[in-house]
Formats: sequence, C-alpha cells, structure tokens
Amino acid sequence: MKLLDTVMLLEDKPEKNLSRDAISTIVEVLAEDVFEVEFADDDGKMLALVALPAAALEVVDAELVEDLLELRRAEEEDDDETVSLEDVKKQFGIG
Repeated sequence: MKLLDTVMLLEDKPEKNLSRDAISTIVEVLAEDVFEVEFADDDGKMLALVALPAAALEVVDAELVEDLLELRRAEEEDDDETVSLEDVKKQFGIG
C-alpha cells in the first residue's frame, strides 16, 4: 500500500461511523503498515480521517470503484430502493 491508493475498509468501525466496504484514500503513511485514510461522501465531503493498520484495508481499483458507485447512483435514481455496494459487487462478481 502506498500514498493515494484507493482502499476498502475490511471491518466495521462503529466508533467512527464507518462500515465494512467503505471506500477511502490513503493520505499519509504513518508507519510501515499503518496509514491515515480519508473517507468522503459521494460529493467529496470528508466524513472521517482515521489511522488504520494495513490488515484493516484492501487496495481496490479506483476506476472500478467509481464505475460501481455510478451504477449504484443510477439504480437509486431509478427507484427509491437503496442498493448497497456489496450488492453491486455481487452483481459484477467482485470480491
């Protein structure tokens, strides 16, 4: 993992109001296996800035994540039913 990698959270962090599968960006390397990651909403507004061990994160393809999020937004606009990122990943056979 390196600076500016797009990563996915592998575990819930209820104390930070973050759930498993949340997507973030590494904004600082704090130690060999510890990273400061920034979680943001779909509009880019920062939700949380958290130091996490590498074991709590998985590097993901930033372009693929953006495509999946666009699909989720489009499906949400089509109907009021919320679509989780997990559902979208299953639809595409990812993870």
